Amino acid sequence: MHLFFCSLRCVVRRGRAEQDRPRVMSAPLPLVVHEARGQCFRGPVKVMIACPLPQQVSMQLTKLWIQSLGGTYQKHVGSTTTHVCIEPSQYYSSSHDVRTARARNIVLVTLGWLEDSYALGRFVDSCDYDLAALCAHAAPLRGCVIAFTSSYPRSRGVPGFKLVEEHIVNLGGICDQASEPIHTLTHLCATEEEIRHQGIYVKNVLHRAKSDEDKAFHLVNHQWLVECLRQGRRGEEDLDVLSLTW
Repeated sequence: MHLFFCSLRCVVRRGRAEQDRPRVMSAPLPLVVHEARGQCFRGPVKVMIACPLPQQVSMQLTKLWIQSLGGTYQKHVGSTTTHVCIEPSQYYSSSHDVRTARARNIVLVTLGWLEDSYALGRFVDSCDYDLAALCAHAAPLRGCVIAFTSSYPRSRGVPGFKLVEEHIVNLGGICDQASEPIHTLTHLCATEEEIRHQGIYVKNVLHRAKSDEDKAFHLVNHQWLVECLRQGRRGEEDLDVLSLTW
């Protein structure tokens, strides 16, 4: 008898647990808003990736992001493509996919749109990532003279830093990687450890910056530049500042 009541209590508890457990609803079709074009539609999101990927992100991972949000990955731009992820520097590119996307008024966004969509669990509005709007503004890095140390994270499969330098220039900035910078730098991107140990290159840069205190100088970690290039706009230096005692 005691065993019977114990079993009954277990069944009741299990039944209550099932009632309390949130029900999994089938996901509706994602709502995609084209703010720049004043349109919105409910339908399948089909994404093509045309930009180089960060070292820690594989193409397989981006496909999983798209699929988990209810979208479809496309290898090439087609008649049903809704979004193409590119770097800001690729907006005026002569590549077939980018030219086709622009001709068909397909939304060209930075990879940040997909990354942030996955983080939030839904396809987010594209207006903050739409390169048609971003590229219409003045070059966001104009007036910035930027250098970065060799520990800057490279894109997967891209040797050297030529692509990074090109992106800086395409956004209106100057990249000065000379061992003794020709220009007075406005930004040095490095790691905390590199600033603590101050190798020859870092010492040269800091000495030049100290001797020209009339000009603003920002000592930031690499993430600042990564985000600038990812989003196609100048980020807030205060969020990634590195401490330094002269």
